[in-house]
Amino acid sequence: LGSFLHPDAKPTARSAAAGVERQSSASGQPWREVYRTTSESLSSTVCVDSGRGYAKYGLASSRAPAVLQICQPGQECTQASLLGTALRRLGLRRATLPAYSAIVSEPFKYAGDQDRGFSAPGRRGREAWRADTEQQLLHGFGVRRLAIVDSASLCLFSHRLTSGVVVNIGFGKTFIVPVLGGSIVRSAVRHLELSGMELTQHMANLLHHAGHDCSWRPEFGGDEIPPITVARNIKEAGLEAFPTSLHDHFGHSPLAIGQVLRRTDPPTKQVRFGGATFELGWERFVCAEFVFHETGGEDEGDLPLHRGVMQAVDAAVDAVARGEAEAVAVGSSGDALRSALLRRIVLSGGSANIAGLPERLAHELEALRRQQPGSSARADAEAAPPPSPARRSSHDAAAAAAEATAAHQRDKEAAVAV
Repeated sequence: LGSFLHPDAKPTARSAAAGVERQSSASGQPWREVYRTTSESLSSTVCVDSGRGYAKYGLASSRAPAVLQICQPGQECTQASLLGTALRRLGLRRATLPAYSAIVSEPFKYAGDQDRGFSAPGRRGREAWRADTEQQLLHGFGVRRLAIVDSASLCLFSHRLTSGVVVNIGFGKTFIVPVLGGSIVRSAVRHLELSGMELTQHMANLLHHAGHDCSWRPEFGGDEIPPITVARNIKEAGLEAFPTSLHDHFGHSPLAIGQVLRRTDPPTKQVRFGGATFELGWERFVCAEFVFHETGGEDEGDLPLHRGVMQAVDAAVDAVARGEAEAVAVGSSGDALRSALLRRIVLSGGSANIAGLPERLAHELEALRRQQPGSSARADAEAAPPPSPARRSSHDAAAAAAEATAAHQRDKEAAVAV
């Protein structure tokens, strides 16, 4: 893509069964050529973006992707059956697939090199997943061309950037991924236990303490769903991040739920669910406070979001200083690179849609910057703007990436881009 090749490019073995070698992003073909070809044939390019809870898929020419649910309840497919299910729902027959290309996003859990188990299996897991994806699409389904691109780079490409920090608050985990010049700084990737699933559980508990009944009833409409799913839907419609720390605002811990709910100044919001209405007070802000809650733990997974982001940025700066990564002109090194990365934060994942989250994260990061040794008034005046929420679709994956040559040039010309 642009003037660089994917760092993970490796030769793909010739298929003994097929007797031909198919082109793939892992065969060393430049991304720019893959995307140039793709942009000329959007109607024959399938895009698949998989997460742990949901997957999105569609033709690159479509206005928006379709969604498959992987998580329970309501599971429509498994990770193993995802590709076949997506192709079948698109109405593509096996006999026609050799006329199609595919772009598949590499899930965030494969961003780092260190093996942390199922949720982050590291380099070995990434290589196995890529080999399996190529086997399925190139040799099993017989598509003519495959590009596997890491999700973090795609998020940046959709914002016309090739360097920055992507914060993915996913269904089961949060991944913080620094990218320089379209290449993940894998030693700087951070994994937090914070997840959309955890926030849903917190919201269910808060709704219970606030006296809301999440048991399904006919006025909700639709099929009967469990209380945790009702809580999830209320969370998605009503959750909001307070602009500053609730501890500072209340003068006590926001996790003292009884004390918080007895307050007489709740900023209420009505959330409709079918024919029912839920009036939410401080509970909708308290739930989002778990994103920034300081547990005091030293484990990486227990860090609050803002500290995880700053730790990942610092690790990326250190990697450049050690010669393990190249800054690619966004900031040569040290404080200049740190400032550039903090101005290029992109949020992704379902829970990134929390109202007020970008502004609150920017507030917390600025507070951390002020605490760092050598922080100057000039650095304080150049505080990072609110992170940009990623709005990726299957069309964005192809169309935005096709513009990344210009984005790569913009990264060279300007240290600040949001």
